[in-house]
Amino acid sequence: MDEQGRSRIPDESASREEVAEFWDTHDITDYLDELEPVEVKFSQKINHGVIVTFESKVFDKLFEMADERGVFPDVLIHEWVAKGMKETQATALDSRKPAISPSE
Repeated sequence: MDEQGRSRIPDESASREEVAEFWDTHDITDYLDELEPVEVKFSQKINHGVIVTFESKVFDKLFEMADERGVFPDVLIHEWVAKGMKETQATALDSRKPAISPSE
C-alpha cells in the first residue's frame, strides 16, 4: 500500500498489457502485504479430449465470447456440449412417452 492506503498493484481498470508490463518489471514478493487468499476450485480429472477445428471468424468469436464470460474457450465449449446433450436426451425421452388419447 502507498502512503494514502491505496494498492500499488494495478486494478481492474488496467488493460491486460498494462498489467503484464507491471508484472514484467515488478516482483510479487514486494507486494505480499496486498495479496488476499482466494478459494481455488479444480475441475474434475479429464480423461478424454477431442480436437475441433473452426473457421477463423468462428474461432475469433468463440474467444471473444469466452473472454466476455471470463472463462477459457474450452470451458465454454464444454458447457455448450453438455447443455446440448442434456436437451437432446430430454427430447429423446419425451418422444418415447405414450401419446394421450383424445378420450382421456
